[in-house]
Amino acid sequence: MQHTIVRLKDGLIQGSVEKGISVFKGVPYAKPPVGDLRWKPPVKIDPWTDTVDATGYPASAWQLGTESKLFINEIIDQSGFGLIKRTSAKWFINFARLVQRQKQSEDCLYLNIRAPEYHPGDRLPVMVWIHGGDHQDGSGNGFPYETDSFCHEGVILVTINYRLGVFGYLCHPDLSAESELGASGNYGTLDQIAALQWIQDNISDFGGDPNQVTIFGESAGGESVAHMLTSPLAEGLFARAIIQSGANSGQMQHQKESALGHESGEFRGETFADNFTSAPNQMDALRRVPASEIMAHIRSEEDFELRGFFPVIDGYVLPMSPFESFRQGTQADVPLLVGSNSDEGSLFAPHIPIPLIEYRGLEPSPEEMENLLSKEFLDDTNLIKELYPGIEDSDYLSKQKMLGDSLFGAPAFYYARLHAQKNPNTFLYYFNQQPPSEKQTAGAYHAAELGYVFDLRSPIFPKSKAGKQLAKTINLTWAEFARSGRPNNSTLPTWPAFIDESPQWMLYGSLVEAAPVSKESQYRVLNHRLERQLDEIKLKLISQPV
Repeated sequence: MQHTIVRLKDGLIQGSVEKGISVFKGVPYAKPPVGDLRWKPPVKIDPWTDTVDATGYPASAWQLGTESKLFINEIIDQSGFGLIKRTSAKWFINFARLVQRQKQSEDCLYLNIRAPEYHPGDRLPVMVWIHGGDHQDGSGNGFPYETDSFCHEGVILVTINYRLGVFGYLCHPDLSAESELGASGNYGTLDQIAALQWIQDNISDFGGDPNQVTIFGESAGGESVAHMLTSPLAEGLFARAIIQSGANSGQMQHQKESALGHESGEFRGETFADNFTSAPNQMDALRRVPASEIMAHIRSEEDFELRGFFPVIDGYVLPMSPFESFRQGTQADVPLLVGSNSDEGSLFAPHIPIPLIEYRGLEPSPEEMENLLSKEFLDDTNLIKELYPGIEDSDYLSKQKMLGDSLFGAPAFYYARLHAQKNPNTFLYYFNQQPPSEKQTAGAYHAAELGYVFDLRSPIFPKSKAGKQLAKTINLTWAEFARSGRPNNSTLPTWPAFIDESPQWMLYGSLVEAAPVSKESQYRVLNHRLERQLDEIKLKLISQPV
């Protein structure tokens, strides 16, 4: 193995050279958040004297695992594979998950860098990937990000790890009392910000330009990009942003107040802590409980509401919902590329019996569903039934479409519409490339675009000949956006900026072209409901006693 050494401000770091690409795995960007630093904001790492070995991937953050396993199995089952390939794919994925579970740790604040060859004085654009996984799972290590496609376009790729689940997003009154700002939770979000700050301070040593950093992410990673766009703590740490299928499930929860049926983060945290200790200061006691014991308890919970921990609106890291920030125009004024996939709901619908995620535990009768639609959509009820035929009877296909649109498609349209009022370099896409098998039922499922964005070659996620060319086009487009802030050059299909009066999106599928937004009516009616929810939250917060 050929090695390369880079001198950073804090010390020397040794990576490897793979096919001409400098690769650094497991670069520390903050102190390990263990012991007394559990459930604390990330702390700047101390300088080191020995050369840090960055030739192997670090441990990932602790993972919940149960939901991601369901998700991956749905991808395999719905992709139209034969029995042998389906069985082999599940075996490979489960084996990889077993290996990954053995490499999980609270000591997870590391990032990975893939950098093309550069010359002194070069300042290359940088793309920073924030992985998804519902804020409970995922990693920036290895598959599917172990690709040099961006480097071949002269772009440095950085993937980051951050705290997840209970270790990343636990709120509790004791933790709030420890904070000078009265805030708790959002430790994983603070990790992301610390990683971006580290990149600002160090990426020039790898040939990168700290003034040309693009953040991008998918699902919970896309939601995290929205958090970076709207957190004052991330101001100035990036120049462009890409939101891929940004989730909205964690955008409405508050640290101290219940809202829209969500219990407050502190209430959920106290419920969790009560299962472990009755000590006067629960957090002091919980910091002495081994991480593996905490995770074993959480994984044993049958109720997802007791397993999942999410970002919260705390008035500090997130002053308000990102949706509200975009509505008020306080988000970062940077070029934005945002979009979703055509069949976002296909992997979720088998496990969620209702098209509105807030009511995921309900299995309503037709009469109950009719009442629920009337309650949620008011004067738009007849229109929502017209746009999703049979939804009042929980028609499966309509449920699947409405679930995907409400979770991912409508929020993407919402962000594009409001951001275009602030920055003209706003672009909306719609990925509708189907898996190649004629037997597939997944469609352009949630996260399907990842193999195209990273121009991934994998037998588990196969592409047709046309699909391989599509992957190259998307990868080149993302790289061009990182370079210039626009997804256009003389070799790429022309992608017009978003205009609310006549909205267009770029289609990525069998056709690669700009077209009118065919789901405009669906998105606007779903976003009417979203804005009513924001109004309800604002009214409740105003009425809270001081």
